[in-house]
Amino acid sequence: MMGLAAMDDGKLKGEWKWIGVLVGVFFLVSLPLLSVLSGYRGDERFYTDAVMGMRESGDYLTPRFGDGRLRFNKPVMTYWVIVASNWVWGVNYACTRLPFLVAGCGTILLTAAIAKRMLPKERWVGLLTAGLMVSNVHVLNTSIRTTPDMLQGFFVSVCLYGLVRILVGFEGDSGWGRRWSRWLFWGGLGMVCATKGGMAILLMVLTGVIFLWRGPVIFAGEGWWKRVGRIVDFWGMLMGAVFALGWFVLIFWVHGWGALVQFWTDQVGGRTAGSKWYIVENLGQYPLMLVVDLLPWAAVMIFLGWGRRAEVKAFGVKYGEEIRWAGVWTGILLVTFIMGNIFRNRYLLPAYPLLVPLMAGFMAQMLKGDGAGRGKW
Repeated sequence: MMGLAAMDDGKLKGEWKWIGVLVGVFFLVSLPLLSVLSGYRGDERFYTDAVMGMRESGDYLTPRFGDGRLRFNKPVMTYWVIVASNWVWGVNYACTRLPFLVAGCGTILLTAAIAKRMLPKERWVGLLTAGLMVSNVHVLNTSIRTTPDMLQGFFVSVCLYGLVRILVGFEGDSGWGRRWSRWLFWGGLGMVCATKGGMAILLMVLTGVIFLWRGPVIFAGEGWWKRVGRIVDFWGMLMGAVFALGWFVLIFWVHGWGALVQFWTDQVGGRTAGSKWYIVENLGQYPLMLVVDLLPWAAVMIFLGWGRRAEVKAFGVKYGEEIRWAGVWTGILLVTFIMGNIFRNRYLLPAYPLLVPLMAGFMAQMLKGDGAGRGKW
């Protein structure tokens, strides 16, 4: 398994400076779009209406539809974020959407940080990763709307960043650095559940695959308990459990089984109803749209790798485990959403924090050229 490469501090700081500039430009360019009503998405009303009802009733535990019916389709975190923003900045479209733009900027920064951990020997991979994220239409669209997708994407990135820190360079971290990695993983996992529910289960499946199936490869020579000790942390797990389950326990206490049944129906029951022909349609749609949504950079990758078999193979050998992580994670997401009766290409955004860094690393290596294949461009 790769360790962290020694990097010149000046170059490291210089790269983060430019990443910060890029994210700052993204924020400033997107800021005026927050008040543009032509970009309104119908799902936004579920959250804005519920928050208005919370403010009027003083019941910040129970989301409701605009007509007053109980709405337990999604966990409460998105509503609380909007409430906090309205309390600080006021009630209008821009202020309601602002936290999601901040979450989008945070997701870009975390994805760049993941890239620098996953591919530490590729120069400027963090900046290139941030560039790919900033230029992605779904990153922009979900950052300027009041829906839980980007908030979920941010917490998925927190969780994955913690996991990557555990998997890469863990031995180089101090004791507090290792604990911090575990807390990022477990805290991020809990917040994913508190934001949109079921994605947290998929992240646990990914972690199980890595530690159980790939564990003997990644942690060669380590005993079972040492491998488990890399990720187990009592306080981190307790924090994650409180984040994940706290609201569900409270709504069960106040509203009974009906609240949990409504949540289950939205997450699973209602998503698998129907004739199942939608599975055939999704089999073609989701994989295709994953590639289309990553254009033009997916095409640039093909162009850079065309006819350079030796260099492509060298990249695959160099980052074989990292490619498998991203492949397994993307595969879990594809299988999950293909089985559902609703198609939303933005559902695949959680694949980006592992997928985009590899795209950036591949392009960086192809542009650099290592003397194999056709050499430097």
